[in-house]
Amino acid sequence: MNATDNFQSARQIALRLGIYKKAVHRMARREQWSVRKVGNHFLYRVPLSLRRRLGPPAQPASGGTFPPAISPVERARLRRTWFRFEAVCTLEDLLASGMPAERALLQVAGMFSFSASPTSLRKWQAAYRDHGFGGLQEHKAGRVGRKPGGRATRRGRVAA
Repeated sequence: MNATDNFQSARQIALRLGIYKKAVHRMARREQWSVRKVGNHFLYRVPLSLRRRLGPPAQPASGGTFPPAISPVERARLRRTWFRFEAVCTLEDLLASGMPAERALLQVAGMFSFSASPTSLRKWQAAYRDHGFGGLQEHKAGRVGRKPGGRATRRGRVAA
C-alpha cells in the first residue's frame, strides 16, 4: 500500500459523503487534515474517524456504457468545438477554390448561426493548424463574462 493511497480528492470525498466539494475544503482546513497539491487539485488524507463513515471506495462499473454519459455542459462545449471545426473546414474549402481570403472570411462568418467574426475565424484556423481539433476547444480559466456589481469605475466609484 502506497502512502498516496490514503490521499483523496475533495470531489471523491464529497461524492461519498453526499456534500459539496467546498464543504470538504472547509472541513479539511478547519480540522487541519494533511494535504498535498497535485496540479490544481488538493488531495486530503481523511482522518480515521471520517474514513469509517466514508466506507469502501466505489468500484468502477465493468464494461461501462456506450455511448458514455455526457453532461449537458460538456455536450454544449463539444458542440461549440464542432461548429468551429465546420467553420474552419468551410473556410479552407473556399480558400482552396480560389476565393479571396477576406471575401471567404466574410462569407463563412455570415453562414453560421453562432455569428463568428472574421477575426475569430482567423484565430480558429491558426489554432486548428497548430493544435488540431483540440485547439478549437475553449480554454477559459476562471469566471468569464460580465461580473456582477454594476458600473464601477476606477477606485470603486460609480460614474455619474
